[in-house]
Amino acid sequence: QQPPQHNSLSKQIKRHHPLLLPRFLCSPSNTMSRTFVDGLWGHGPDIFDAQNERLKTLDSLVAFFKEKSALDRYYSRTLKKLSKLHLIENETPGSPLQSFLHGFRDLIETVSTNYEIMAAKEADQMLNPLNKTKTKLLADNKTLRRESQKFSNHLRKLNAIHKRTRHEARMLCKESIVARKKCDGHMRAEKGVLSKLAAQRNKLQSRSRGLRDPSAGPQMALISRKMKSVKVQGFALAERSKNMKKEFDNADHKYVAAVKACREFRGKHDSTATTVLKGLEKTEGDRILVLKESVRRYLKVESEMSKKLLVSYQSVAAIAESVDVSDELQCYVQHFATGKTPKPLPEYIHFPSHEDVVFRDKFDPKDYQKAVGKRALPSSKTSQEEACEGSLVEEVKALVAAALEKGEEGESEAKRLDEMLQSKKGRAAFAAALNYHRNHGFDRKYAHGMELKRPVFDAIAKMMLHFLDHAHKAMDTSPAQLVMIISQTFFYYRRHGGE
Repeated sequence: QQPPQHNSLSKQIKRHHPLLLPRFLCSPSNTMSRTFVDGLWGHGPDIFDAQNERLKTLDSLVAFFKEKSALDRYYSRTLKKLSKLHLIENETPGSPLQSFLHGFRDLIETVSTNYEIMAAKEADQMLNPLNKTKTKLLADNKTLRRESQKFSNHLRKLNAIHKRTRHEARMLCKESIVARKKCDGHMRAEKGVLSKLAAQRNKLQSRSRGLRDPSAGPQMALISRKMKSVKVQGFALAERSKNMKKEFDNADHKYVAAVKACREFRGKHDSTATTVLKGLEKTEGDRILVLKESVRRYLKVESEMSKKLLVSYQSVAAIAESVDVSDELQCYVQHFATGKTPKPLPEYIHFPSHEDVVFRDKFDPKDYQKAVGKRALPSSKTSQEEACEGSLVEEVKALVAAALEKGEEGESEAKRLDEMLQSKKGRAAFAAALNYHRNHGFDRKYAHGMELKRPVFDAIAKMMLHFLDHAHKAMDTSPAQLVMIISQTFFYYRRHGGE
């Protein structure tokens, strides 16, 4: 018997099965950067638990935007109720104080509207996208966990089979080698033993030839049994070596099949593991991006609202500068004037000096006075006092609205507006009316009209320039400051080609 020729198992597999190398090791795309995949290669199921914990940051941000939106909505409703308080009804009509309080009430409504818009944006642009992204990322993480466990469990089973078949092939290989060595040793010793036993048998035959030795027969039978036993033992060892070789070959085939199955599935497993890690990388990237974008949108909306409210605050503050105590008191007097004068003080009459009238039936003080001076009546009303009697703000609102509706100032409207702008109260009323139209829109199309149509923009610019001319002549800075602040909020779109 010749000892079996055993080649290296790995060489056999590589020679006969060159496609059993892991796929990701043979892929040309493996040259690209795989930092995330390399860093987390061989991860356990704990990585998905850690990712679920990281997704809880989205829950906290969702809770923040939900509560913030509810607070802004409640604040908006509360301000809307407060704006209905009686702030201007009991003030002197047309007075700067009434204009100021009217602007303040408009400011409260503007703030209420802005916070209502803020609450809606927090729900639409932040809360809803966060909820959708969180649901999607949780589902993706669950899918990635399921795929990873599926392939890992199957690979674990194949590795167990591979280890078992490897152990069986190794042990049978050892037994086969021992059996072969015993068989080879017996075959080498069998020839010498048989030759010695044959010589003993021949010697007994030569001694017993012609003699009748009663002990020769049993000795010959013993030698024959020994020779037969040696041959039988040789055949048994050869048969055992042959059987062990067959068992080892079977175990080796199973071992090769197990290695082949592991290497074939290893390619699928590694490809799936790479895909899972890339999916995990995308999940974490999307989580980071949605956190960043949600906070960035919140800051942008807050910044835009703060800028709008700052303009409104400055507008009302500028109107407040036009409120003067002496003017308000004068408006108060003009509104509640009785037209009465103080009665003259009682004077002493020396009746003996007036004997000619003392006997009259009816007493008349004039009869006892030769020249009684009367108090001078109040002087005639000025143009500012006459303007104070009416509602200057409402009249200016109507003039501005009429001019903007036509797209230009009519001759009568321009003349009346010019008269009003010559007085301090008229200029304050123009600033208040302009602020009112800015907050409530210049037409029905624009609810909070800072974006204007071109004719409306040109008309309002012309009126503001006219106003500033009068303010410059009178050096009336308070309403001028307000109008210049308001002017920075108006714009219109001018198209260039198709843009």
